[in-house]
Amino acid sequence: MGHHVKIESTFDTAESVKMIKEEKLFDAAATSSDLLANIYNMKILKRKIQDEKINRTRFLIISHKRISLIKNPKTSIVFTLENKPGSLFKTLGVFSLRELKLTKIESRPIPDKPFENYFYIEFIGSIEDKKCKNAIINLSEIPSLLKILGSYKVSREN
Repeated sequence: MGHHVKIESTFDTAESVKMIKEEKLFDAAATSSDLLANIYNMKILKRKIQDEKINRTRFLIISHKRISLIKNPKTSIVFTLENKPGSLFKTLGVFSLRELKLTKIESRPIPDKPFENYFYIEFIGSIEDKKCKNAIINLSEIPSLLKILGSYKVSREN
């Protein structure tokens, strides 16, 4: 017999724990740190619940000011494609032809648009690099929508 669980999103883990405490939700649980459990005087049900051995959190700094990246740059983009044969192949070819290493590719459904997806790609390099800039220019001719989320320094090699 399976467990019936309702997952509810909140702004952050602190808000989740606070909500459970204040609303006296005895049939609810939140993922949080020991510190939050102590602050709100909550019982810790289980530790080390991550599904990967190496548990990591990413942090982004968002700025209107352009920052030049020298060491370990990575770029993230999001795009949509027309539902045509070969669209994704052409898109990925832009990176392959320039020998740009992809570190992540994900697709997510677009709400209220059946069979359409957002594609998220991360690749090694800065949009200031010539071959990355040329890839983005070439890429802008393929997708229906293209957004450059930005380039940033990564703390380790991929």
